[in-house]
Amino acid sequence: MLTDGPLLRGTINGHLTVADRAGNILMKDQDLSLLEGGVRSRTVTWYPHEHSFITYPVLEGMSDTGLQDELNRVIEEKAKGFWRFRPDPEDPYFFPIVEVYSTVQIKKDLMHIDLLEYEYWFGAHGGHTWDNVYVNIRNGKVYTLDDLFKSPAEARKRLSGKVSEAMAEERGKYFEDEVQPEQLQRFHLEDEGLLIYFDEYEIAPYAAGMPEFYIPYSEIMDLIDTEGDFWRAFN
Repeated sequence: MLTDGPLLRGTINGHLTVADRAGNILMKDQDLSLLEGGVRSRTVTWYPHEHSFITYPVLEGMSDTGLQDELNRVIEEKAKGFWRFRPDPEDPYFFPIVEVYSTVQIKKDLMHIDLLEYEYWFGAHGGHTWDNVYVNIRNGKVYTLDDLFKSPAEARKRLSGKVSEAMAEERGKYFEDEVQPEQLQRFHLEDEGLLIYFDEYEIAPYAAGMPEFYIPYSEIMDLIDTEGDFWRAFN
């Protein structure tokens, strides 16, 4: 905090803050965002360790406060789930640096939680994890990739084939020549297609980052359950 006449200005938990000399908060920017349907989100920061922080949004303004509490529980649980370290009082200098940034968006009836983690154990470099969580704001259901398709097994076979075809165009970049259907876990819904991606080191060296493979909906529309809850939640 810095003095500015009779006021103090600075940041608390990453938010711009103005206080008086007695320490009373006069103004605090909480990164308020207006989502669909009049729902708002504000950002809070949790410090699980003095060298780590986790930010995540909190929903406000929903008419169903019970459902709002359940959605906020899901958001908080997903964000704080990245903190898996338990400090050892016998070795206080053994710890990671963990930084988690989270945002939330709502499209029609679908809430999208976007979480990006950076974790550093003081080695040659840190690692990243990107997680996307999709939740129905009408009933709180958390969707998986399989929920998007009429036959998950058939869809996974087709999708893994398309990913493997793309991998074949850059032979030598990946650990293997193909991926198996059960390896498809992480995905991101784009406006016109599905993005399948993998963690660092999962199918390629660290230098390759998190490999991404874009598949237009038009190429898999026969597999999508267009009458299912997942698809109808955002279409």
